[in-house]
Amino acid sequence: MHFTTTLNSATPAGRLSGLLSGLSARIKGSPRLKQLASWLLFQPRRARPRIWVRWLANPLVHRYAPGSLVRRARRDLIPFHAFELGRHAILEDQVTVAN
Repeated sequence: MHFTTTLNSATPAGRLSGLLSGLSARIKGSPRLKQLASWLLFQPRRARPRIWVRWLANPLVHRYAPGSLVRRARRDLIPFHAFELGRHAILEDQVTVAN
């Protein structure tokens, strides 16, 4: 028997990445799972993500550089796409950021 492994898949981060990509493919392939995932992430009839997504998932994915300032800006960000705010950037009032 011949076993080949890559360094990336041997690390815990590589295994997690493979698991998440497999889960993502399974959700995308099933209309019912896609509807359930959408319901878990978004509020009905609103474009905003649910509160648990804003509090728990988004801080793990989105980055704010040192010196950046966010003043009461509405951030309708979802954890599918990373968002980075550069150094010394300012988001003022009455701004909506969505990805």
